[in-house]
Amino acid sequence: MLTNPDQFFESESRDPDLLFPAVIVVAAGLLGALSSLPMLQYIDQSLTGPAAGLSSIIYITTLAGGVLGPVVIWLIVTAFFYGVATPAFDGEGSFTDTLALAGWRYVPAVLNGLLSTFGYYWVFSNRSPQSVSDPQMAQSFIQSLQGITGIQLLTAVGIVFTIWQGIIWTYAIKQGLAVSLRDGAITAAVPVVAMVLFALNSLL
Repeated sequence: MLTNPDQFFESESRDPDLLFPAVIVVAAGLLGALSSLPMLQYIDQSLTGPAAGLSSIIYITTLAGGVLGPVVIWLIVTAFFYGVATPAFDGEGSFTDTLALAGWRYVPAVLNGLLSTFGYYWVFSNRSPQSVSDPQMAQSFIQSLQGITGIQLLTAVGIVFTIWQGIIWTYAIKQGLAVSLRDGAITAAVPVVAMVLFALNSLL
């Protein structure tokens, strides 16, 4: 899949297996949650006084989003692929098979999760906590963390992984729904561009 995705998905589309892609998606979510722990610990140490009560909420929402986010995106994006490629490009195939093939996109996400886990630890391990006691300042404090050079570097690397995932999606759609490479690329481009723009927004 990493060196010849077209051949991989041609073979995989004959009898798609949903279990292994699902395991990959869950693994990507767990790694995403794990990679956020150093930052969450830093935020917890920095929020003091009245703002300290926000730490538990931030922990729960961030970890839950990290674990469940990839699963939700997997389902929504697959529905988009199937809903667009089938009528617009005369695609043929089942939603379940498309779901299984689209799940392979998370292999680069797992690799990115591993890199991010070490990267976030490196960024925050030697960073002294701040003191933020005003709950109204907590949001701006958390947003300011995106301006840390190491975080921006990890975000930029994540964009490269997202583009790689888009290439995998292109061939998954091509083989899974029996459309041309061009039509597969057009279909995959929509969520990829959205994710890249979202990531770029945090860099600006």
